[in-house]
Amino acid sequence: MYVECSQLCCSSGDLFEKKLDDATQLISTLRATQLVGIVSLLYGTLLHTDAPARGDTPPPPLPASTVAVVRSAFNMLNHIARLYLPLLQVCCSVFVIESYVASVALNVLV
Repeated sequence: MYVECSQLCCSSGDLFEKKLDDATQLISTLRATQLVGIVSLLYGTLLHTDAPARGDTPPPPLPASTVAVVRSAFNMLNHIARLYLPLLQVCCSVFVIESYVASVALNVLV
């Protein structure tokens, strides 16, 4: 399933997609690396297994270094969205599908 999902992100199957002048191949690189793993970084940093569950008490504040990394990651995602929004949308959708499939598989195995 991972290969199928990553092919969605890595291939441009839309016949009506406008062709960009990507001389530096930045968009191609971002597509091939699934946005350089930024979404996975955010997911792993903010929603890790040791994160406290939601409750009546607010979670403890994040360390300054974590806030700096998250802020930089969101800034980069914002720049990618301004550069080429369809790339961000597809890669985030693929990440959500992969996470869902992994969650279902984990629940089936347990």
